[in-house]
Amino acid sequence: MRDEIRPRHLYLGHPYRRADGTPYGVELNAGQAQETIAHSLAIDGRVTAAARG
Repeated sequence: MRDEIRPRHLYLGHPYRRADGTPYGVELNAGQAQETIAHSLAIDGRVTAAARG
């Protein structure tokens, strides 16, 4: 989704927070969407690594 679709807007179904605890808004612009997707993929990678470990 991040690399092929590159959303210009992303609407979150519930509140998400950055690593520092600050919340994302409900409607994100293109830059915020990229940041949010990258953050989500990083978390997924850590969870996957922990589950395999």
